[in-house]
Amino acid sequence: MEDHPVGMGSARRGGMHATTFALKRCHLLAVAMLRAHLKPYAPLRITPARADLFNLFRAALPYSGPHMRQREIHKRLGVTRATVSRMLIQVEKMELIERWPRDTDRRQKMVRLSRRGRAMHRVVVRRVMNTKVVDRSLQHVLRAAPGQTSCPHAAFFLDLRIFADRLGDRSRSPYPATPIGEPTPRWPWPSIQPWAD
Repeated sequence: MEDHPVGMGSARRGGMHATTFALKRCHLLAVAMLRAHLKPYAPLRITPARADLFNLFRAALPYSGPHMRQREIHKRLGVTRATVSRMLIQVEKMELIERWPRDTDRRQKMVRLSRRGRAMHRVVVRRVMNTKVVDRSLQHVLRAAPGQTSCPHAAFFLDLRIFADRLGDRSRSPYPATPIGEPTPRWPWPSIQPWAD
């Protein structure tokens, strides 16, 4: 009887595909890389997900001001409402955000970074994003091995976006700059304006 690693037999019978498995592993390893870059700031308890949240507010500032509706956040980040709700509860306990009922509909909540949250975000921008540490890591990973053709960062990013779009992804990067030179984030939902219905 052939031996398989734990779980692999059922995975094969369930139709796991080598490409989707590789994508899953890339995701986990990319998150691990980001955690390693944020490790020097462990006392601040900044995670990759929280960094995305901080940058979402930064990217939305020219469009909606310093705050946005809570229900908009999961659309921007491409995650479920439950995931966003859990994250906001955690960062609110850390006093990184402020939430309050919307004036025109008290069933909805408005969210903004607190003074402490804005200070923490400046640390992320200045010491991680502006120093290009993630860019350098990606360039190192994507450099050509002997006998191979290199995959430029921009081309790799574009392939990922096309792949995600064709799978139905409707999130938008919370980061103002991308490897393909997108000057500002794209907001396809007009309702990001806090006063819009």
